[in-house]
Amino acid sequence: MSITEASKTSALVLISTLQKDVSVRIVEDLGSKQN
Repeated sequence: MSITEASKTSALVLISTLQKDVSVRIVEDLGSKQN
């Protein structure tokens, strides 16, 4: 794997991790507002 492919892969992993984190926070925020 080339350096470019490796950096693209790590960037995609980072982005997907951030998206999951944001989604979890939004869901928890909505859940706390309903209670």
